[in-house]
Amino acid sequence: MEYILMISVMLHLLSFYLIILLFQRQKLKGETSGQTAARDIEDLLLAYTTEMKENNEALVKELQDKSRNVSTESLRPARKEISNPKPADTISEKQVSGESDYKPPAVAREPQEKIETSQTAQVLSLSNQGFSIEDIARKLNMGKGEVELFLKFYK
Repeated sequence: MEYILMISVMLHLLSFYLIILLFQRQKLKGETSGQTAARDIEDLLLAYTTEMKENNEALVKELQDKSRNVSTESLRPARKEISNPKPADTISEKQVSGESDYKPPAVAREPQEKIETSQTAQVLSLSNQGFSIEDIARKLNMGKGEVELFLKFYK
C-alpha cells in the first residue's frame, strides 16, 4: 500500500511540473503573438502614412506646375492677328481699342429649394420662439401629447 501511495504522489508531482511547463510556454507564445500583431499594425500604419505623404507631395508638385503655367500665360500679351484687315474706313474705334459690343448672357437663377424640416425641429423651433404646447400642436396638426413628448426628449 505504501508503494502505491508513493507512486501516486510522484505522478502527481510530475503532472504539476508538466502543467507549469506548459503554462509557461503558452504564456511566452501569447506574448510573442501580441508583439507580432503590434509590429504588424505599426508596419501597416507606417506604410499608409508613407503613401499619404507621397500622394501629398505629388499633389503639391502638380499644383505648383499649374500655378506656374497660369502665371506665365497671364504674362504673355494677348494679341490677335488679323489675316484680312478691313479698309481703314470700316474699322470702328471700339475695334481699334479692343472693346466690343459683346455682353455675356444673363444667368437664369434657379428658384431656391425649400428645405423641409422634421417635425422635431419644427416643434423645437416653435417652442424656442415662445409658443405654447397647444399653439404648436394646432400649427403642426399634431396632438398635445406628441408635442409634449418631443419637448421632453429633446429639451
